[in-house]
Formats: sequence, C-alpha cells, structure tokens
Amino acid sequence: MWWTRIAAGIGVAVSLWAASAGARAQSAEAQTALRCPLEAGRASIEISAGNRTREVEIEVGPRARRDGPAPVVFLWHGWGGGPRRMLDALDLARTWPEAVAVAPRGLPRRFPGMGPRTHPGWQIEAGEFDDRDLRLFDALVRQLSQLECLDATRFTSSGFSNGGYFSNLLGCRRARVLAAIAPVAGGGPYEDSCEAPVAAWIAHGSRDHVVPIREGRESFATWQKRNACKPMQPGSQGCTEAKDCTAPVVFCSFESGHAWPRRLTPSWKRFLRDQRLPAMNQP
Repeated sequence: MWWTRIAAGIGVAVSLWAASAGARAQSAEAQTALRCPLEAGRASIEISAGNRTREVEIEVGPRARRDGPAPVVFLWHGWGGGPRRMLDALDLARTWPEAVAVAPRGLPRRFPGMGPRTHPGWQIEAGEFDDRDLRLFDALVRQLSQLECLDATRFTSSGFSNGGYFSNLLGCRRARVLAAIAPVAGGGPYEDSCEAPVAAWIAHGSRDHVVPIREGRESFATWQKRNACKPMQPGSQGCTEAKDCTAPVVFCSFESGHAWPRRLTPSWKRFLRDQRLPAMNQP
C-alpha cells in the first residue's frame, strides 16, 4: 500500500505555535486573532474540537477583502510536516493576496508498515480516530462562517500527501460546505458515497515513489464518477480537464517526485479562486 513508502521525503515535524497562558485559559470554542476588519499577516489560534485543543496558523493576504468578503483556503500538511511549511510553500502574499489561508497542525498518527513512531497527520477515512480531523474542520467552519469579512461560499481545501488524502475525504464528506478541493500527491476518497458533487483539482508528480501517481489517477477517476463526467484518461504530462461534469474536475501531472508543484501554483490558485459553492449544495 502507499503508506509503506510515505515516510521518505515528507519532512520533519516542527513546533509551530506559541500562545500566552491567558489565551489558554479562555474557555470559548475558539480563541482566534482573526477579526473583522481583516489585518494582513499571520496569527496563531487555538480551537477546541472533539474535546481536544487544536493548533492552527492563519495567514491573511495583503489584499484580502479589497473586493468584498475574502475567500478561505484550508491547507493540510503532509505526514510529519507542519502548517508553516505549507504557508511558506504557497507564499500567499505573492500567489493569492486576496485570500485567507487556514493551516491546522495534525495530531500524531502511524501508518501500517512504518514502525512505532508517530508524526503529525490526518485521518484518511471517515471514522478513523473518531473523526478527530473532521471535527476540527467543522469547528473551524462554524467559527469562520460567523465573520462577515469572509465569503462562506468560497471555502476551499487543499493538502499535500497525507493532507491530500484528507482533502479528498473532506470533498466527499463536506461537499455542502466546500466550493472546491485541490489535493496534491494524495489519493482517495475511499467512501462509497459522497454528499454532493464538488469541484476537484488534482496534481501528482509522475516520478513520485512515496505516493505513486496511480493514487492520483484513481482520485481523478473517482471524482469524474462522482461528478457525472464523461469518463476519460489523464494525459501523461500537463493538465487534463474532464468533460460534461456537474462540477469541474482537473488532473495535472508534473515532472517531479513527491513534492509540491510550484510551477502549477498559478493553475491551483485560478481553479480555487473561480469556484463558488452551488446553491443546491448549501445547507
């Protein structure tokens, strides 16, 4: 299985969060530095989800809300990575200055065949770890949806590796909240049915020996089926858009190993930027 090779090339967990004792003592569901009006820059929050306190980094782009409520992209790091690494890789101030990025930190997990050590990561199937990460997402959505300076019809999700698997799970289980997903170097979802069609942009390195590209191609096939597309095979390189879909589905193959495709970041941004939660999907 893919997880027997996931450890290579994913990175080391980093301690990313510091907060005052006073902030920790607060009992609200979320203690957040994000307020309206938005202020550009990064901030750390704590949020309670499923009887756990979770750590989250938030970055507000320098042009957020200049043209109305800002879009939000949730970012999920790879196994053993961290939220700041995701934010640094995307360089939001340059690539998507109008957006707000929300990057949580995963909790320890193992994968079969990888030994006893744990690294920060995410669930990849519904019910795993008592849905601790789905609970986190739901808590974040509840908090952020209350802010009038954020556009709740433009919540999107993207993740790398283990985070890509979780983004696919979210696309299936939270399609009535997310306008789009963009998993990179991941796989899944493994669900028998999904809430509703969701726009999906999938990217995978053609020389990925950690999570083989067949995992990404299977995701492309899954989302074509879920979104009632005309079935088609992706090209060996570049981006392929499925046809006649109820929600767009794109697969991008790039010449690399297990890595974030920096050259495809403009395509990633355009896809997520242009999606809106359909009225039929809204709760």
